Formats: sequence, structure tokens, C-alpha cells
Amino acid sequence: EAAANFNKIAGLAGRIGEITAQQLNFSRRSAEEPRDIRLADVIDGSLLLLRDQIRHKGLTLERPAADLAATTVRARHVQLEQVLVNLLQNAVQAGEPGGAIVLAITANAQTVSLSVSDDGPGVPPDLADTLFQPFVTSKTDGIGLGLAIARDIMRQLGGDLVHMSTPTGACFVMEMPAA
Repeated sequence: EAAANFNKIAGLAGRIGEITAQQLNFSRRSAEEPRDIRLADVIDGSLLLLRDQIRHKGLTLERPAADLAATTVRARHVQLEQVLVNLLQNAVQAGEPGGAIVLAITANAQTVSLSVSDDGPGVPPDLADTLFQPFVTSKTDGIGLGLAIARDIMRQLGGDLVHMSTPTGACFVMEMPAA
């Protein structure tokens, strides 16, 4: 029994180490040049930070098919993770237990799009036109900088971040140059 508990402790310590390393990497300002990056790696890194929050809230997560997740884009890894983490955190906060978050990828020769959709309350209509402006938020405890910063990052990478109108929930799309 002690050996089994020790193995559990060792496994948890390893997981803590992975998450800590990921958070340190995530928090560093990246001066790296854009390079070819697999979206699967960006998704995996983001989920390493948020998987427990998603599970704790009772949400399901639908990931893109493996062949689409293997799509490569030209970008900076850490910055793409920062944007995706922000979008996923927003989706988790908007979700209700039993809700869903869907990640989807579409691609053509020039651009790749990674969308994050949730089935929460969606974006209030009165905020739709100002959503990406600093200090605009519908959250009582939010400061309204996440989407503004995320869009700036995507534009610096030669892409964009857009909000898509949906009948229910919210959908944000990260548009990136294809590799």
C-alpha cells in the first residue's frame, strides 16, 4: 500500500513539474523568430495548463482530428499558447457544468484557422462592436484586457482574432498564416 501511495505521489510530483515548467515558459516574453509550429503542440501546451479547470467545472472538450491538429503554422509558439489559453479560460468561465468547448481547425494554402467555441451565454449584443477594445468586459471581476491583447498578438503574427456570431454560446477564431 505504501508503494502504491509513493507511486501516486511521484506521479503527481512529475505532473506538478510539467505544469510549473509550462507556466514558466508561458510567462516568458518571447523574442523568438516565427517558425513552423504544429497546432497540436500549441493545443497540448494550453490544455496542460487548463485541463484540470475544464474537468473541475464538468465541461467536455472536443479536440480537432489528429490530421488537422498536425497542421503547421508560421508563428511564435509561446504567443499562440497565450492567445489560446485566454480563449479557453474565457470558454471555461462562460461554461456551465455539462457544457462543451469545441476546438476546430480549418486550413487552406494561405491561412489556418483555429476556433474555440462554447455553449455559454455568448457575447452580449451591446458589446459585440467593442469586444476587442481595452477595458471592455461583461465579467463583473474582469478588466477587459485579455481579448485586446490576444488580438494584438495575432495581428503581430500576421493573422487576426475574430468573433463569430453563433446562435448560442461564443466562437472566437485565431487566423494564422499557413507554414
